[in-house]
Amino acid sequence: MLPSAQPTQDPPSWGRNSSDTLEADRVDEQQHIAREKSHASQEIDPDVEIVDWDGPNDPENPFNWPVQQKWILTSVALFGTFITLVNGTSIAVAAEAYNREFGISDAHFPNSYWPIASWALGGGIFMMILLPILEDFGVRWGYLITYIVLIIFIVPSAVAKNFATLVVTRFIAGGCVSLLANTISSIICDIWAGDRGRTVPMELYITV
Repeated sequence: MLPSAQPTQDPPSWGRNSSDTLEADRVDEQQHIAREKSHASQEIDPDVEIVDWDGPNDPENPFNWPVQQKWILTSVALFGTFITLVNGTSIAVAAEAYNREFGISDAHFPNSYWPIASWALGGGIFMMILLPILEDFGVRWGYLITYIVLIIFIVPSAVAKNFATLVVTRFIAGGCVSLLANTISSIICDIWAGDRGRTVPMELYITV
């Protein structure tokens, strides 16, 4: 009697060639698009007009953009995340300098931490109020406007003539940074489809 045949198993992902990996990524993207369409087709008001892509291979669909273009956008987004977030605590090294400049004392209360605390407070408030609005109306213009406002309010932080100006400008700048950091994560999800495709970009975003 012949022994029963053992079931075959798919080779591990590290043993596949590049063409198999690209084909698997393509299948993941198509399945992701199909799931989104299926979800969107449920409970639709008959009076609502659905604007969809011109087929699954529509070149205007960000999921169908060339890989090089996706990585360029992802790299710019990650660089913007790093540049904006690094401003949050970098001012801590200058605490003694602005304490002397503005006559601030930490003898009875750590007043030198107000610039950092106001940055974090602005981030929490702006994100809670404005981020849902960006999700409803789109993040493109919100992202661009927020970045401009951030640049405008970073400059007064550098040339502030008193401690109150420093705290207030950092409050607004921190709020802008929170919006930018959160919209960047949504940009990555909007151009990379499927769990496999988003793995490396999201890992880099978390690392940054």
